[in-house]
Amino acid sequence: MRKEDISYDKDDLKVIVDDKKLDINVLEYIEVKEKYDFYLRCIKYFNNFMTFEHLNWLLKDDLSRGKIFKDINTLCDLSFLKKAFIGKNSYYLLTKKANIYLNQKNEGGYIKNPSNRSMINNLLITDYILFESKDDDAARELSDNIYREILNNKKLNESINKSHLKIYEVMKSLKLVMNDISDIKNVLENQIKLLNENEGDILSKLKSKNAYIESSEVIDGILILEIIVLDNENYSTSKFKNLLIDIAKIIKELYITAYDPEVKYNISIIAIDAIRKNELEASLSKKIELKYFKYLNEYNVFTYDTMRFFRYKNDQIKTIDSSEINVIELALKQG
Repeated sequence: MRKEDISYDKDDLKVIVDDKKLDINVLEYIEVKEKYDFYLRCIKYFNNFMTFEHLNWLLKDDLSRGKIFKDINTLCDLSFLKKAFIGKNSYYLLTKKANIYLNQKNEGGYIKNPSNRSMINNLLITDYILFESKDDDAARELSDNIYREILNNKKLNESINKSHLKIYEVMKSLKLVMNDISDIKNVLENQIKLLNENEGDILSKLKSKNAYIESSEVIDGILILEIIVLDNENYSTSKFKNLLIDIAKIIKELYITAYDPEVKYNISIIAIDAIRKNELEASLSKKIELKYFKYLNEYNVFTYDTMRFFRYKNDQIKTIDSSEINVIELALKQG
């Protein structure tokens, strides 16, 4: 991390960083820089708010629960964080002061409380990222990647964009064929440009469906995409298939050869609790038909019981173990 040139205005003691005056007391700035910087960057990465449970889980290998709790409350006392509630459970939201600190500018620092849908989406994806079953090497690699992005002052959405960018690059290397399009390389280059400029590339359309591509793998010359769908209950169980059809249409824009697809995809649906998971399992097993999902390889339904945040007491840490992670694997049978 680059070393900053820190001074202060003698009239009001506001900090000056690299000749830029910020609306933060110099002593508070230095204290946060030396002791609490990583907490703020963690919370920024996870879309500006985070529950204590998630923060504790992310940092538990390096810091004790008591240390984390004390430090977070100090940041609240310094007005860098604001404590709010999900039902009876607390979460921590970056303040304007924290935004000024992280972005090194006084303008545009106010952060609104998340809407209910945004909150559920964020809890679902954070549960998935932190609690998904992985072997030790995979867990260590994930942790290293997250820490690297956090230290670089990135946000989760930027990590998703980076994953989508890799998909386009892999597709370029595979020399895929599009219907009626002879120069797929230029098509993909244009999608990369749109992604970098945040102008609505094909894969970014998935975000409007609470979905994103986590990773990809080439198997026997076929690109397999791993798609995560966050089920915030915006769709009734009976109409959830319509969401999957919308996702299928977006994926179809990518490539499609009419007879021999070179891109297929798997879908992992993250449900909010076991009840919703069971409902989706029962509904989708009756409604998934190959004529709608020609390029769908298989789908899974997961739950990490994200609804627990609306049931447990303030700051209580609930340990997640394998018995609570319900995974239903529903492989499509080729007709």
